[in-house]
Amino acid sequence: MAMNSHDYVASLVEKAKVAQAVAEKFTQEDCDKLTAAVAYALTKPEVALKFGEMLVEES
Repeated sequence: MAMNSHDYVASLVEKAKVAQAVAEKFTQEDCDKLTAAVAYALTKPEVALKFGEMLVEES
């Protein structure tokens, strides 16, 4: 059964609340490491290509 838009958004909000509870405990060092890991991952050609394609689709 397909999820209606209200339930879909409600599920995203719930996931966001869980993520926020985790992120609230991050130190600045944790944030720096996370940012560095994302930046490093994006230097890989296959990852950069995938994200580039996604960005084009969204624009």
